Amino acid sequence: MNIPLFIVIFLAPLFLMSQSTKTFYEDGIKRGDSVFDASNSLAVLKYYHKNGGLQFEAFYDSSGALYDFYALDEKGDTTFQSQIPLLKKQPKKDLNHIQWRETDFFGLFYTIEHASSGEFYQDGDNVKLHYVGYFIDGSQFDNSYLTCKALALEIGGDGFLPSFYEGLKKFRIGEKGYLKIPPELGYGAIPYANIPPNSTLIYYLDLTVK
Repeated sequence: MNIPLFIVIFLAPLFLMSQSTKTFYEDGIKRGDSVFDASNSLAVLKYYHKNGGLQFEAFYDSSGALYDFYALDEKGDTTFQSQIPLLKKQPKKDLNHIQWRETDFFGLFYTIEHASSGEFYQDGDNVKLHYVGYFIDGSQFDNSYLTCKALALEIGGDGFLPSFYEGLKKFRIGEKGYLKIPPELGYGAIPYANIPPNSTLIYYLDLTVK
């Protein structure tokens, strides 16, 4: 089962700890506990199922950024692994050609590269799409294509930034284009999973998925 990266990183900052975290060991861990371990210059988060089995393990580098993670089901089988190693191997994309259009939200920009005559998205609409998340230098921080599974969401629901939903409402069903979110409308000065502080985020959106 492939789970989009954003679902996991939505929870990860809640557990962020520094490299100096006290080392815990599995002996004596109570069911449902979250425990941290520091080794090899990485801070490690471990979360246990209520039945006592290891469910989730995340690795943070010394800057506090999410380095990698994986999760296990109750039988101990891997249910999903992060895209982060694959994302680091993707070539950077030249984003300098994009001609941005300003939205009603200061600093939020978009552009349509493949137009359609479909209806505009509105709050409450269910959307199915593929997307690629880029930093301003063209490197990737997320990519739904790597999971071979489109993302389904409700505009205005949980799981994404409010600015992401506002940007989606500038698109029609069946279009492709880009959305640029500045730090003040994104995650700001706080590191968020594999996204460094003060990052401008650029999303390629493919709304042709049926």
